[in-house]
Amino acid sequence: MFVYCGTCVVALPAPFAWRVCQETVSTSGWRVLEQGEQRLVCQAVAPPVAPGNPPVKIQLRFAEVTAGVTRVLVSMFTLGGPVQSTRGRDQARNLRRQIEAAARALEKTR
Repeated sequence: MFVYCGTCVVALPAPFAWRVCQETVSTSGWRVLEQGEQRLVCQAVAPPVAPGNPPVKIQLRFAEVTAGVTRVLVSMFTLGGPVQSTRGRDQARNLRRQIEAAARALEKTR
């Protein structure tokens, strides 16, 4: 199993950060598999790079660190080989960047 972890801190309360993540995931080619109050698990909708490689899964966990500031932990899991792990790591980083951009856009409107 290959894993990538990254974090971003957004200047939003946890419920707003959760909503931003959920919207970003659904508009970025990911399918939500599980969701809870403090986490989302999603899977790439696109087929894996090579036949037989399982799709990438990403888990987002939320923790409000102070009033109005939330830390989002982005974790990527795959049972695929090196090609799949590199692709999955890139997908997780891109999703994290998209979440940061969406959060910044929402921060400006508040």
